[in-house]
Amino acid sequence: MAAKFYPVKKEEMAALLEPWGFDLIALAGVVELVWQKIRPSGVAVRVFSGINPSGVSRGVGEDAIRVELYYIREGVTYRIGGTKRVHRVENWRENLKGRIATWKDWSGIGPSCPKCGAPTIEREVKKEGPNKGKKFYSCCTWAKTKCDGTVWPSSDAA
Repeated sequence: MAAKFYPVKKEEMAALLEPWGFDLIALAGVVELVWQKIRPSGVAVRVFSGINPSGVSRGVGEDAIRVELYYIREGVTYRIGGTKRVHRVENWRENLKGRIATWKDWSGIGPSCPKCGAPTIEREVKKEGPNKGKKFYSCCTWAKTKCDGTVWPSSDAA
């Protein structure tokens, strides 16, 4: 039997997230309520709620709750973590708690970038050559700043 859609309300989402230190934020161009928790390192977890600004949940199939990871430095935001979806069904609270818990250790984030100090993200070498398929960490700011800081987990890669 398929899970039944549950229309999550703003008050329910706030009651779950705000005691954990999440704040409701406004993001330009985003037409849903978003909560965010920022660590002193500048790494932030954002919960995109699927709730309209009126406080009412979007309809069936319109969107899911999403948990994403960002790095914020000097007013610039860098997306560093993939989407973890939570369907709006009866047990959405437990599912959302689980998705947030997967970020508690900030998995997928490596050591600080040796060039700029930003977090690094685990990646895999795609190009042909001796390092193809090997994992490494690259600066999360690369797409916007072209910082090419890289950290290899072992000394045999370069």
